[in-house]
Amino acid sequence: MLWFYLNDFPPKERLKVFNFALKKANATAENSVMIGDSLEADIIGAQNVGMKTIHCVFDNITKTDKNFISVTNLTDIKNYL
Repeated sequence: MLWFYLNDFPPKERLKVFNFALKKANATAENSVMIGDSLEADIIGAQNVGMKTIHCVFDNITKTDKNFISVTNLTDIKNYL
């Protein structure tokens, strides 16, 4: 498991960060899941490299989108792994 605060990177650099993390973890995008709370940095960034995504929504307002799963409780994540 690797942790990065992606908001510290400009949008064009995030792709490099995701690829670096995948390489460091010896993982592939197809076998990895990004769990994050930022749609722009976490979810869209991960989708751009081909990862599955789970969006954590902490304001209890789920965002619906056919391209990702949203959860409002961290314990719900296990239902999607």
